[in-house]
This record gives sequence, C-alpha cells and structure tokens, in this order.
Amino acid sequence: MDRYTSAKFSLDKSKNYNLSLLLGADRLSYLVYAQKEVLALGGLDFVQVEEEYSLVEAINQVYEQREILRAPYQKVQIYLRSNRVISLPLPLYQAKQQYSYFEALLPIDEGDYLLEAQMPTIDLVFLQSVRLGLKDQLQDLFPQAKIYSALPSLLQISQELIPKLPENNYRLLAYFSRQSIQLLAWHKNKLLLHQLRPFQNAEDCLYYLLWMYKELGLSPKKIPLYFGGELNVDSAIHQLLYTYIVALKPLPRPQAFAQSDCLAELEPQRAVHLLSTIL
Repeated sequence: MDRYTSAKFSLDKSKNYNLSLLLGADRLSYLVYAQKEVLALGGLDFVQVEEEYSLVEAINQVYEQREILRAPYQKVQIYLRSNRVISLPLPLYQAKQQYSYFEALLPIDEGDYLLEAQMPTIDLVFLQSVRLGLKDQLQDLFPQAKIYSALPSLLQISQELIPKLPENNYRLLAYFSRQSIQLLAWHKNKLLLHQLRPFQNAEDCLYYLLWMYKELGLSPKKIPLYFGGELNVDSAIHQLLYTYIVALKPLPRPQAFAQSDCLAELEPQRAVHLLSTIL
C-alpha cells in the first residue's frame, strides 16, 4: 500500500501527535494526525492470515518494519475489524451478562476478551470477541493504547456520508479491504444488516452484494450502493459490480480533514478507508 506523508511531519515531534490504527485479518492501516490535520498515513497487507492467533506474528513484523509505529505518541487508538461481532438491544442490555449473550450466538474461547461499544442513537450495543493473545500483544507494543471495535465508527460514517433519499429511505454500503467486504444496510435510522465476509475473487464479492439485496427484498436496479475502502476504479470487482448494480457510488470525501495536504491526491473512498478510525 502507498504511504502519504505531509511535509510538516517529523518523527522527532511524535509526542505531539496522535496515532490511530485500523487492524483486520488482512491489513493494518495507520494514521498520524494532530489538530485535525493528517500528517502521515499508510499500511501493510498481511498474507494468508486466517486466525487472530496468526496476527500476533504479523503485527510483530509490521512493528519492526515501520519506525513510525515505534515512535512515542501523545495518544494511541487501535480499532479492530472482525466478523466475531454481535448486536443487542441497548435498553435490555446488562453488562454483567455480556459473555452469556455472546456465547448464545457465537462460540467463544476461554480467556477471550469482549469489546463493548454502545450506540445510543440506534439503541444497540455491539460485543466483539478478541483473542487474548492479540490483545496482550497490542498492549505490549502500545502500552498507552485504547482498543475499540471498528464497527461503530464505520456505522457512524455510513450514517453521516450517505445521503438520505426520501424516495426509498434505504442506505447501503459495501466497505472493501484486500480480502474482505463489510456490508451495512440502513432503513431510515434503523440498522438492518452488518456483516464482514472474506472473499477470494470478484465473483465472491458480487455474490455477497446480491445476497444482501435479496435478503432485504431490494432491487440492485433501483437502490444505489455506496462503497468505501479499497475498491479501485477499473478493477475486476468494480467492473463486475457495474454490470449488475445500477448505481455504484463512492462515499463522499470526509470534510473534517479536507484541508490536509497529503490527502489531495487520494480517491474519496480511499480517504474514507484511512480516516474511518478518527472521524
């Protein structure tokens, strides 16, 4: 993945900066910023990482390769993407029962850690399972870091950046990384669907997207699909989607960091991918 660095960035001044990391099974993205200005961003793909246990070694390698990750920062935030997430009605949620809630829907290993993310605006709470070895490793490398689920920030972005269309009231988002696609669907302000699916090729992506339309009883010839992350124009996936989906639209560029010099050449959807952790 390409790296972007502002002329204002200096490792010697890192204690005045903030670091955000977005971590999934197939990639680590990092972003350094100060006072709503992006100073550096980039990332690294992981090869053949299938379990969070394997991420420990991959993260060690990235940490050793990138000096920018080893510098001291004022604040560090780590956001984890995973398909090991459940949602529950917030009014009925009791924190002391969170492991019981999770085990009723997904298997959980002894010692696994649960991240909790409450979203009062949509009356939901999300629980995400994290392998204890991965959590310990992240805290060893970044002792001052706070660790969060990445899903709420992505949900917030999809709410804020996808226009509300009164003629259908549906907002659909496909969020791409190198080997996975995250699907989000809203009706008015109600979250209908959120899933993270791995894929091997363009046909897999198309299958998951058409499945989402079918599951919701919607037509890909009528309801537009917004996309973010790393879907490059003229890629095999991009061309295939245009064949079956009438309106394929990139998410608008976030405004919070619009003046950052190093974002000027980025496609809007890639800017969304790299900024999603701090909006």
